[in-house]
Amino acid sequence: MDVSGFLSLAFRNIFELQYVISPILLKNGIAENQQYKTMHIAQLTQQGLIPFTRDGFFAHFKVVGGGSLMQNTVAAYPVANMATAGNAVVQQPIAVSIQMYCPANASYTTNIRGIILKNLIDQLNLHIRKGGLFVVYTPMFVFDNCLLVGIRDASEGSVPELQNSLIFDFQKPMIMTLNDVEGAKNDAMDKIGKGEKF
Repeated sequence: MDVSGFLSLAFRNIFELQYVISPILLKNGIAENQQYKTMHIAQLTQQGLIPFTRDGFFAHFKVVGGGSLMQNTVAAYPVANMATAGNAVVQQPIAVSIQMYCPANASYTTNIRGIILKNLIDQLNLHIRKGGLFVVYTPMFVFDNCLLVGIRDASEGSVPELQNSLIFDFQKPMIMTLNDVEGAKNDAMDKIGKGEKF
């Protein structure tokens, strides 16, 4: 294999690890004692077992369409002008969902899969109770400091096996920092100083 082929394979493997095998990081919470205070979700699903092939992993993930990178609400009441309307825009939490495929197979029978999923849900609940956050990697955007708001069954009818897939729903709340408040205040004071209407 030449250098370009080796690099291509390496980048493909990094891409698969980041976005297909383990796109969810647990941050703080149960990962508090881990290096960088983060833990890949694969550490919970693999339970210490490292497979030799891509197909040997317990689960594979993909982004569910329909997430948001920006979500705003505009004023529903009459406003004096467009500047006032612009000032009345409120940022809403952004959302992303990740689908986990985990059909039973020769390595992960239905019983073993059930045990792994119960442990996963228990650990995620513990992580949330400890104030843990999540980082969600997608090929388009990294969603940092997210909250896990739900896990739901997303089994597909084309596969004969029942309950072969779950969807993890995350939201990233809008947190206003002191810099945000200072910036808004300074913008308002500048407009007042210039005699502008808003």
